[in-house]
Formats: sequence, C-alpha cells, structure tokens
Amino acid sequence: MFNLLNANLYKARKMKTIWMLLALSIFCATMLLIIAYGVGNGKMDTSVSSIGFLFSDMNMLTIIGAILATSLIGTEFETKNIHHPIISGYSRFQIVMAKAFTYWMLLIILITPFLIASMIALLSGETFSLGPNLAGFLSIVTSDIDAATPKVISVLIVMTVVYLAQLSFAIFLAFWLKKAIFVITLYYMFSALTGQIAMYPDTFTILNKLISLTPFNGEFIVMNPSLTSGELTTALIISIIFMGIMTALSWIYFRKAEVK
Repeated sequence: MFNLLNANLYKARKMKTIWMLLALSIFCATMLLIIAYGVGNGKMDTSVSSIGFLFSDMNMLTIIGAILATSLIGTEFETKNIHHPIISGYSRFQIVMAKAFTYWMLLIILITPFLIASMIALLSGETFSLGPNLAGFLSIVTSDIDAATPKVISVLIVMTVVYLAQLSFAIFLAFWLKKAIFVITLYYMFSALTGQIAMYPDTFTILNKLISLTPFNGEFIVMNPSLTSGELTTALIISIIFMGIMTALSWIYFRKAEVK
C-alpha cells in the first residue's frame, strides 16, 4: 500500500489543480490577515469584516476540500485511471486507504497557510479582529480568554484534526458521486446545513444530538482556549472515529461498485 500511496502523492505533485488550491489557500490566508488587521486597528470599516469571513479557513476549506476530493478520486473514475491499481493487484481496501491518506496529507499542506497566518496574529502582539464574523483559527488566537501559547497551539492542532474529519465526508461523496459538481455542491450544502442546525439546538433537538456525535458539532466549530483537556480529547476521539467511518463507508461502496 505504501507504493500506492507514493504513486498517489507523485501524481498529486503533477496536478495543476493541487498547486492552484495551494495558491488559493495562501491568497485567502493573506487576505484574511490583512482584513483582520485593518478592521482590528480601525484602518478598515467594520463592514469589510463580512468579506474577511469569506477568506476564512472555516469557509474556504469547505470548497478546497471538496475540490481536492474530486481531483484525487472523482477524476480517477472519469479518466478510467482507477483501473490501473486494480489491474496491478491492489485490493479495493488498499486503494481507498491510499486515497484517504493522500487526501489527508494534502489537506494538511493546504491548511498550513491558515495556521501560519494565525500564528503570525498570535505572536505579533497586534490587534486582529473581524467582530462577529471572526471564525476558525483566527478566532482561537484572538480570543479574549487569557491562555498560554502552548494551550492555544494545542487547540489549533485539535481544530486541524476536526477540519480533516469534517472534510473526510468528501472522500465518501467522491467515491459515491464521482463528478465534481455533485460532490462540491452536496458537501457545501451539508456543511452549511449542519452549521445552521447547530445554531438552533432547542428547535432541532434530535438532529443536534446526532450532529453532536460528529465533527460538525457546533461546539467544535467555535473552539476557544477555554476548552478543557477532556473536551479537546473528546473532539479528537470523535473526529478520528468519524474519519474511520467515512473511510469504511467509502470502501463498502467501492467494494461493491462496478468500475466501468
């Protein structure tokens, strides 16, 4: 399977889409930092903060992750390249696992620009703010809660794992739906819907209980340094289990699917 993983990573390095996504991540992280600095120091009007949210990791990774999944998995079915590892003797389980690990490794690279931007905000001593539109990594490092830097970094790491788990749903969608337009649209709609449901726990009681068992849990989306070690551990465990479930569902579907 390691040879298959290396082959996937080699192909990914040659894909223009991957480099475009990396450039997009760097651009968005930079714009987020610039806008948050401008609003936080009164150099930009607060109305610009809503634009800043569009560049945030919470918003952009939803799109980037879905595009990445279709580029790594969906296009393999369209170009018939999915046949090659099967003919070479790899099991479908090995193919799914290699795709999943490739996806997660590339996601970490694409998330890194947002982490770097957050660390700059954390260590610079400057004021960064988007008001109520602040979300994701930047909201963790600019929280009013007084916490030591190691604690803030640990929350950032857990938030990264939560992102990986959330975006693992796109792996299953890519194996199931294959086409980019369907994967991107359905994942974005699902992500937005769970976010809205989390805002009304008293109205959608049953749905909220189900969502609370996934990385789309509303408390995970708005993480801050006040979380205890137990709460961070719970977020990690739920996220890792969810990643395993999405990978298993992808294998179950792919194992029975007819590859044309």
